[in-house]
This record gives sequence, C-alpha cells and structure tokens, in this order.
Amino acid sequence: MPTTVIGMTNLGTRAARVIAATALLASTAIAMVGTNTPAQADVSGCTDDQHKSFSTPGFDTDLWVDVCIFSSGYTGHYARFGVVWVDGGDSAADGNRKFDALRLNVRLERYDSVILTASCSIAGDVNRNESGNDSCYTETFKSSLLGGWTSDGTVTYDLDRDGEGSKTWSLTGSPQD
Repeated sequence: MPTTVIGMTNLGTRAARVIAATALLASTAIAMVGTNTPAQADVSGCTDDQHKSFSTPGFDTDLWVDVCIFSSGYTGHYARFGVVWVDGGDSAADGNRKFDALRLNVRLERYDSVILTASCSIAGDVNRNESGNDSCYTETFKSSLLGGWTSDGTVTYDLDRDGEGSKTWSLTGSPQD
C-alpha cells in the first residue's frame, strides 16, 4: 500500500520527499518554540527556510536551514540553526557517502559583534539517513542588555570525492531582537 504524505502517494518520488522535508522543517520550528531549549526562552525571530541543493552521487542532497534568535528578556539569549535534509545517504563508507564534511557554524551576535559561537557536524547523520532533521545551538548568554541580538552563520561542506575541498554557504542572519 503506498504511503500518503501531504496528499501525495509514492513517497519514493523526489517531489514528495522535498515537500515532506519542507513540512517537517516547518513543524520542527513550531515544535522547537514550545520546547524552550536550551533555556527557557521565546523565539524572537527566524529567517524563512534557506535552501541549497548539493550535487551529490545519486539524488542531489537538499538542505533547508532556518536561522533563529531566542530571547528570554533579562535572563539570556541564544542562537539556533534548524536543518532538514532529503536525499541523504545510507552509508558512511568512503565512496558511498554524500559528504566528507558538513558542519553548521552558528553565531550569537549583538549589533554584528560575535558574542558566542557553536559548531556542529551533521555529516554522519546526513550520510547515514536518507532524510532527517537536526539543530545546532549556542550556549545561552546571560545578559540584561536589550535589542540588537541576532543569529548568523555558515554551513561548511566538502562533497565526497569531488576533489574541490571545503566550501562555505553563508546564511542570511535572523531578524534583530
């Protein structure tokens, strides 16, 4: 019996997987607001989903990233990237994987000055899973200063066996809190 996702049948089609991933990113962002991780905070602002398709063996791997700033008034601020992917791999073995490296680099900034950073490797997860989602957070920065807080950063990646080395995808920063 075919799987039905968002009114489509045959989840094996690329279009259905892309639509499902977009829906997953939206539902993940909504769910994250309710979980208040890593600290009790409210989302102050997120970018629209930022998308990139990577030319990988087999189907191209698609990533969607949202860049968010969280604030809890006088108790602290943190930055978060939420990521969803489709058409990842099913093996981390050399020659079968999609990425030699895939890293989320998150910055918590105030008026474009870097306050905290975090870096999270998701290469293993993307290489082993056809689709999924993940997040990367900075620690919470305790501050009573209001205004000017943003989240910004990059995704660095190295495609398996392309011979081109690491590249950087610069993301659009979050709205200012």
